Amino acid sequence: MIPDDLTTFQLVAGSGLVLAFIAFVAGWLDRRNTRRRDLDRVSLVNWHQISALALMVAIVLLSIAAHLWFSA
Repeated sequence: MIPDDLTTFQLVAGSGLVLAFIAFVAGWLDRRNTRRRDLDRVSLVNWHQISALALMVAIVLLSIAAHLWFSA
């Protein structure tokens, strides 16, 4: 697929869906990290913050995609 063929809607919606998936995976990893059995095995990555930021950006991008979809 050539990037020139993509519309603005497709780019925004695709990016929003990818970020929503990243937020889901980061939320799952955060839950797994907080419910670990060995409390000495801490994670170096703050999954909660990654999931929150990815979810906020995904909501913004998907709302822009919805605006582009319904205004066209």
